[in-house]
Amino acid sequence: MSMDDVSAMKLRYRARCSTCSVSLPAGALALWDCEARAVTCRSCAMAAFPASDERARARSTAGSSAQNEADRRRRSRENRIRSAHPRLGGLLLALSAEPPSTTAWERGAEGERRVGAALDRLLAADIGVLHDRRCPGTRANIDHLVVAASGIWIVDAKHYKGRVEQRNVGKWLSTDIRLFVGGRDRTQLLDGLVRQRATIDHALEGTDVTDVPVHTVLCFVGGDWKLFAKPFALRSSLVTWPNALYERIIAGGPVGTCRQRELLAAFERKLPPCA
Repeated sequence: MSMDDVSAMKLRYRARCSTCSVSLPAGALALWDCEARAVTCRSCAMAAFPASDERARARSTAGSSAQNEADRRRRSRENRIRSAHPRLGGLLLALSAEPPSTTAWERGAEGERRVGAALDRLLAADIGVLHDRRCPGTRANIDHLVVAASGIWIVDAKHYKGRVEQRNVGKWLSTDIRLFVGGRDRTQLLDGLVRQRATIDHALEGTDVTDVPVHTVLCFVGGDWKLFAKPFALRSSLVTWPNALYERIIAGGPVGTCRQRELLAAFERKLPPCA
């Protein structure tokens, strides 16, 4: 079975995975092999179809620009210390910790890699995934860009600790819903998605995309959520965690396979990889 022989679908009847034999209820999302007339659960399908080298190169590497920035800061600090202290520089570096700004960039890169690795496995369902794409004319980047039947997904991955929640901080008889992570107001993170959405709109100029949903997402890796918490929409963006995001991406939608490939090709041309 090759990737071209299968399609993602919601099961109309109860079925059993042809690989691991797990029972799949009606309505579950799975892959259907029309030639073998067999159903494969998503976990088995993701493991069965590693991306080809050509497609992997086209997607670029998740977290590469964040890791490059962390490495640049580390080299700069090392050069400064060794230049100021030729004899003791190595000892000072060994005894001192990296600045929080450097570790923050590294933590961000790790979060992007974790989200990117899981998104890459969605290629089993013929879903297009690009990582770390440059926003032309700016220093900004798009962490992950996904093209699926469910639409275009602009994903900003954040590797933060602490409870993720929305709070109403408005005064009496007024509403002001804000995003808090670990007790800190992080609503400004949504501003970056506004700029990324503008980049996507510009890349799609001249293309009829009236029937293509475009979703902007803040995806928190390592965050803490309340029991029975659900993803929520805030300022036109979805705030969620990785597994809940993947479920929405593969849920199906109005964008046909040919249209998906056209959109992905346009993004590959107009949004170059950062590294």
